[in-house]
Amino acid sequence: MIERLEAALRRVLEEPFARLFPGRLHPLEIAATLRDAARESRLRTGEGIFAANTYVVHLALHDWRQLQSLENTVCTELARHVRSYAEGENWIIGPYVTVALQPDPDAGTGQIRVEAQYAQCPESAYLVVEAGLADRKRLPLGTEAVIGRGGNCDIVIPTPEVSRQHCRLSYKYVQYEIEDLGSANGTYLNGASVMRAFVGDRDLIEIGLVQLRFHAE
Repeated sequence: MIERLEAALRRVLEEPFARLFPGRLHPLEIAATLRDAARESRLRTGEGIFAANTYVVHLALHDWRQLQSLENTVCTELARHVRSYAEGENWIIGPYVTVALQPDPDAGTGQIRVEAQYAQCPESAYLVVEAGLADRKRLPLGTEAVIGRGGNCDIVIPTPEVSRQHCRLSYKYVQYEIEDLGSANGTYLNGASVMRAFVGDRDLIEIGLVQLRFHAE
C-alpha cells in the first residue's frame, strides 16, 4: 500500500521538488515522516483507532523559503497522502486532515520534524434541510447537537414523526458521529438504519420524513 501511495505522491511532486531541492529534501521523506507521526498519534477507543488530523511540518528556514511557491500544492497533496494512508490502515482520521509548513530556525538543511495534533471541533460543519420542512435553512453544528421535536433540543424539528429527542450529532476526536436516542421511527444514514455511525461529508441523515444533508465545511 505504501508503495502505491508513494508512487501517486511522486507523480505530483517529484519534478517540482527536484527543481527546488536537488540532492536534498525529497517529498517521500516528508511523507514518511508524516506517516510515522500519524502512527505515533493513534488513539485506541471502543469505537476504533483514531489518528491525528492536523500536522505541522517543521523545516529548515532555507528549505521553507524555497517551498513558498509550492506550499499550497505540497500541503494539499501531503494531507491527501496521510488521509489515504490512515484509511488504508483502517484508522479513523475524518474529513478534516490538514498539513502546514513552518520554518524551524534550529533545523539544519534537509531536516524534518512533524507535530501531530487532534484539531478542535470545526466551526464550519452544518446541516441543510433537503426535504420534509418548508424552510430549507442551514443549521450550524457545534461540538454536540441533539435533534428532535422537543423545544429543549439544539435543533428542533417540529414534525410528529420525529421523537422529542431523536438523535445526537457529536464531534469525536476527528469526525462527527450520529447516535439514535431511542427514537420511535429510527435514524437513517444514507438509507440505512443506524444506532451509531460516523458521518461523512454530504451524507444524508433521515429522521421521520425530514432529510438533512451533512456538510463537513
